[in-house]
Parts: sequence; structure tokens; C-alpha cells
Amino acid sequence: MLDSLLPVLALALCGTSATAAPASLAQEDHSGHAHASQDAAGQSGNSRLLSINAPSHDFGTLAQGVVTEHLFQLEVGPGDPLALLEVKPSCGCTIAETSVLGSAGTRSPYEIGQKLVAGTKLELLARLNTAGKHDQVRTVVTLRTSDNKISQLELKAEVITFLTVSPERFHFGELQSDGEAQGQLQVTNSYGDAYKLTVNKRRIPDYLQVELVPVEPDAMGRAKQWTVNLKIGPGVPEGRNRLFPIELISDYPMEGGEQSVNSAPAFHSVTAHAQVTVMAVVDATPHYMNFGSMTPGQVMQRTVRVESRDNEFNLVQPQPTIRGRRGDFEYPTAAVVKASPIVPGVSYEVMLTITAPSDLNGSFTGTVVVPVGHPKKAQIEVPFSGVVKNSALVQSGVRGKPIAPIRPADQSTGEVVARDRSGAAERKSSWSPKSLDTGVDLGSLNRTKKAVAGVGPPRPASLGKTTNSKLVPVGSAEHDFGDMTQGDVSDFAFSLRVEGEEPLTISELKKSCGCTRAEAMIVQSDGSKRLYSMGLPIDPGSVIEIQTSIDTKGKRNRFQSNVTVISTDPAGPLRLQLKAQVKTFLDIEADGKPQPTINFGQATSKSVLQGEMRITSGVSDRFSISLPQTLPEELKVELVPLDPDENGLAPEWLAKVTLGPGIPERPGNNYRLNFVSDQAVEGAMPGPNGEPQMHSVTGYVLVQVQGLVTFKPNYISFGRMLAGESSERVLDIHNADPDFDLPLPVLTLGGLAPGSTFEHADKTELRVDTIEAGRHYRIVMGLKAPEGYTGALRGRIGVKLGHPDKESQDISFTALVMPPSKPPGQ
Repeated sequence: MLDSLLPVLALALCGTSATAAPASLAQEDHSGHAHASQDAAGQSGNSRLLSINAPSHDFGTLAQGVVTEHLFQLEVGPGDPLALLEVKPSCGCTIAETSVLGSAGTRSPYEIGQKLVAGTKLELLARLNTAGKHDQVRTVVTLRTSDNKISQLELKAEVITFLTVSPERFHFGELQSDGEAQGQLQVTNSYGDAYKLTVNKRRIPDYLQVELVPVEPDAMGRAKQWTVNLKIGPGVPEGRNRLFPIELISDYPMEGGEQSVNSAPAFHSVTAHAQVTVMAVVDATPHYMNFGSMTPGQVMQRTVRVESRDNEFNLVQPQPTIRGRRGDFEYPTAAVVKASPIVPGVSYEVMLTITAPSDLNGSFTGTVVVPVGHPKKAQIEVPFSGVVKNSALVQSGVRGKPIAPIRPADQSTGEVVARDRSGAAERKSSWSPKSLDTGVDLGSLNRTKKAVAGVGPPRPASLGKTTNSKLVPVGSAEHDFGDMTQGDVSDFAFSLRVEGEEPLTISELKKSCGCTRAEAMIVQSDGSKRLYSMGLPIDPGSVIEIQTSIDTKGKRNRFQSNVTVISTDPAGPLRLQLKAQVKTFLDIEADGKPQPTINFGQATSKSVLQGEMRITSGVSDRFSISLPQTLPEELKVELVPLDPDENGLAPEWLAKVTLGPGIPERPGNNYRLNFVSDQAVEGAMPGPNGEPQMHSVTGYVLVQVQGLVTFKPNYISFGRMLAGESSERVLDIHNADPDFDLPLPVLTLGGLAPGSTFEHADKTELRVDTIEAGRHYRIVMGLKAPEGYTGALRGRIGVKLGHPDKESQDISFTALVMPPSKPPGQ
């Protein structure tokens, strides 16, 4: 905040009345920026937005999950009329509602862009939701006015989590699908009180068992600490790092927290995650082969290691085949696949060679089918894809499928021609070696049983120790891909040479980002390559090729990723660096702003709202888009091409969005629109149905919908009370329907279950006060905590409204009664 705020803030902190002289809000001049308003009709040369009370509010200590609010008071200073052009919270946890105060003390919602004369007073109600927050929380509401000034109102809090789980993530390790494993979690709370704990079983699969055990429970089964026993298996589906959320829910209501759909109060909860890797009895690594971008006639090879982890099964050398998305592979003469042994009976290398079709401009996809003959898995399927960029066909206007077959690679000699990405350097290599130069006697390998993770060559005793040999890059340890389009997948191979007198071992290839893949290949004396098994010794003079690829999905601008080679090199780990400049294929702006979101602000269920999104491309001159998703009835989107050609392709598109009527009543409606182009993502893995991934961009439509009759807050919480203590809470009812006069509401008291009674009705008092007849009423509820009672009190207030769209509404209330010997909050 600027110095102009300090006097006001100091007065507030010292307890001085909030009616002190207004001060100007913290403001910056953004008139030269792209987001500054250019509409001269709304500009003002000398008016200012002033703060009556402090523009920063500290809620102090809050429990996690609490929803609380603060009222900021504003005033338009002397000068020309002023308008608010934007009221934007910095976080989705914050909702801001702005109202205009009339001369008679009435309040009306403020509409963005509405001009305000000097002296007009505003109220901004900022609501903070601490769900998922912890420790120090700071959020701001940014106000942009028609005089090109930016102001900020600040909310702060120290959030304490009620429940804590340790560990937050439990890893069972590696299992086979018929294996079992066990684990344990501990749940405690920050308040030191006893509580009950339940688990949300809707998110727990059948093969994961969760048992809750209270530690030293009281007579009601409540405890200050709980043990969570976990058991997983058998029958867990195969997969790496499968993650299961475990939501644990207490019986403590969150004071001021959001209600659930059935109007029941929200309770403090915590979520832990269980993780497991389930290894297949026979598996392939990697699970997908990406050929990236190719030029016509270019030859590329990719390899997959097929390995058996079943000690009782002898894997026979497979005879792989190739199929397409819907039957035969459509370019049969362009692909050759063959398997070679690594460890006979245990693992084999499957190599796929692709010669890019000379009359294809577009993507190709297929699947390598590897029969393995295991009783539990008859075959393994490994998809592959690539993109052929044929500039000649682009210039001639030919797109898509080939128009003539191409000549196969020379299968009589087993030799293929390999080129680099530019198509320049060539070499000949035999991809079916007569011998394997591994440095290990294959006949001496013992196939011993392991409890988990199967069989493999024994790791040498020196693993983890340094040797006198080093890994030296052949060339640079950095590679810059240059310009890439967001979503593209591209690859590069680093060459490393072992220099020294002793064998060297590599134990791990560590990637800095999940968008990066890496595998190590040994380059043999005849030029062929085979997959390296981590931990095996590598002789001096050998060359290791680290084959890497990056996936730029979700990336933009300057991109960097590292692959760290961890070995017995005394110099320590070797870092290989990958760089790229990532351009977005599709860009989106909403309502003329460089953002993907249309925020309609506040509305009612009867509102009809309209906005526009503009979609352009930084890569393609002309393209087509679609919206292949089912939209709810209240949302309609019309796609309009601007300056389309005869094929319907256009340099930019408009998405005309209409929302309403019939928008659901929710504090935050978020609609996600996924616009898909007609152009494939280069090198990306195909989808489940074999179709190539297409470039896309996502837009969002936000709106806060209040009912025509609303309640603030939406339930009553008395928090903690001592037995015998009395307390009072208020709840406001607002009618926003101009065609309806709300009569004085009629109240009834009951239990949570429909038709039940509240057992402590004699300890409650209810009344309705009229604030503005027909528009605004206030419910006042008094409660005296029953003496001799300990635990939670829960009930409902029935409110008869008589509105055509909302005849009545139930409001829940809760309280937690503590023994009189225990001070509240301890």
C-alpha cells in the first residue's frame, strides 16, 4: 500500500472510529498498459475512489475450512463521475460483492461500468474461504476504475489445520497384480480435542481396505488420535504410481464453512494419498514409441524392451507384428519390426524401423503387437506414432494420406539407412546383431526368485561406489530444439563415452520434469544399439547413447529440462540439458482481454448473459476449430469463422457465448470450453481410440449465481460453547426479485432429519426483524448450551418464503458444547 493508506490503517489499528476522514486507496497509473481502458466516455480526470475504513483486514487465526467475510467501505471522491471497470479477486478462494448505498440506507448491487457521482458510497463484501489453506494466507481484491487507476483491498489470516495426517502420501512400493501390501497412517488434530473419524468410501476401490482405529477412545468412541491401517491387493490393476485419495472426515463442523448440497454443514477433513506401482508379469519399456517429426524418405528406429518378471515362466523369443488403428497398418512397406534377445528367456529387444512415406504429409499411427504367451498375458501392445512434414505436398495443396506405395527398406541384408533430423548424415547399421557385447557371461546369470518386482541380472557389488572411469560427453551436454509448437513431442540423443581403466555403471537417469523421457542405449561395435540395464558394468571405451524426448504440452515461452545421469563417475552426476522456445498453436482472448476467461460476475437464475472469445494461431495461417463436448442446457456457444476460405478454414474464429436462463444457483459456476483444431500435435501419443491428438485451447466461463431470495450466511454456526453459556447469531434474507414482495417469513424449528424435532428446543429463541419490508429480513437465533451435555448440537430452521421459485428453505445450525471445566478454544 502507498503512504496515503498508512494514516487510515494506523487509525484502524489504534481502535479509532471507522468514520475518520476518507483516504485514497493504493493506486497505480496503468494508463500506458494494454489493460487500461481506452473508452473516453467513462474516463475521469480528477475523481478518486476513497477508502472509509482500512483497506487491509487481518482475520487473525482461523480454522481451516472456515468461510468468513469482511465489509470494506468506499466512497467516490470529488470530481467527475467514476465507474468500476473490474473487481477481481486474486484467488478462487475469495468472492467479492459490490453494492451501492442509497441516501435512505438501502443497498443495491453494483453493475460493472455503472457511473458513480462524487459522494456515492459503496460497500464491498469480501468473502474468504480457507478450505485447503494453511499457515499464512493473503489475498487481494483488485479494483480497476475508469480513470485508469488500480486499487487493492487486502485480506490476511493465519490458518490452522484441524486435522493432520502423517505421512500425507504413503507408497506401498512395487507389487504384482496378485500381491498384497500393508501400511499405516496417523491422524491428529491441532485443538487437542477428542473426535470421531470416518472415511469417504465412495473414492476407495474394492482392493484397498481402510481400517480406522481410535487411540485411547472415550466412552463415546471419540479419540484425540487415530490410526489408519491400510491394506492393498490382491487384484490391483497394472500401472505405475497409481494414486488413491483417502478422505478422512471428522465430526467437527467447520464454523462458517460452505454447506453441502443437502444443506448439511461441512465438517473438518483431511486427505491422504496411497500410492503403488503394480508390475505386469510381462511388460514393455517404454510403453509407447514416438518417432517425432520426419522428412520424406527419412529412416528412424525405436526400440522397446520386453521383459518377464515371472520366475516360473520362460519367455520365448517373440515374433512381433504391426497393425493399424482399424485393422492393417496403412503403410505396410514403410515399417519393419524384429526382436533380438538381451537375456534369453528373460528379456528381448523389439526394434521398429520406419521409413517416412514420400507422399504423406501428416501423421501416422500404429501398434506393435508382441506375442509373449504368458498364461496371464498373451500379448503386449505398444503404440507408435510420428509426423511426416512434406513441404512439396504442402505447396501443391495435397494433404493427408499417401497416394502411392513406397519401396521397402532392404530386408535381404537387414540394413537400413539412418539420417539425422536434417536428413544429412547417413550411416549403415545392422539391427539384428549376431552377438551381444554386454561384458557379462549370459550363461552365468542365475534366475533367482524375488518377493517383489521379478527377475533381472544381479547388480554388481561396486554399484554406488566410484571408480577411476568417467562419463565424457561426445559433443555438447546441451541441446536446443529451437522453436517448437506447444504440445509437440521431439527427441534428441546424447552420446557419452566411458574413459578410464575400470568398468563404469549407471544407476539412474533422473528427469527434472515429468514432461521429459530418457533411456540409455549401449552402442555396440557393429553400430547397433541395445537397451542398457541399470547397474550392469560398462567397459572402458564403450559409448552410451542417452535417448531423450520432451513433451511441450502445457508449456510456453522458454522451456528447459534436465536429465541427470547418476553413475560411479568420481566427478559425480552428469547433467544433460534440453531447451526449446515453445509457441502456442492456439491463443485465446475473452471480451477483448488477453485472458481465457469470461467472468460474468454476479447474476440470477433468470439472467441471460453474452460474451465473446477470439481464437487465433501463432503457427498456422488458416485452421478450423470445433467444440466436441456436450454443453449444459443453459450454455450455448456459436463458432464463427472470420474471413473463411472455400474449405471453411479461417485465420481467426469467434466463439459467441450465451449463458442463461436457468443457470444453477451456486456461488461459483465454472464452465470449461475445450476448442479443438484440425491439426495434429507433432509426435504426441494417440488417444485411446488410436486417433491423433489435435492442438487445442481451453476457455472458461465464470458466473456467481444467487437465488432471487438468498441467505447470508447460508448456515448458522455457534462454534464452541461452554455448558450453560448463551450466544446469539443472525442471518439475513434478501429478496432480489423486483416482481415479488417477500412477506414476513414464518419460522419453524426441527432436527436435521426431515420431520424430526430438535431435542433442546426449550434452549432456543427465534425472531424475525424487518430491515426493509418486502426486501430484507433478519433472523435472530439465541441458544443456551444445555447444562450437563457434551458434544455436538445440530438442527434446522424452516423458513417459509412463498416465492414461486423457492417456497421454503431449510437453514442448518450447529454448536459444539464443551464441559464447563474446560475453557473454550483449548
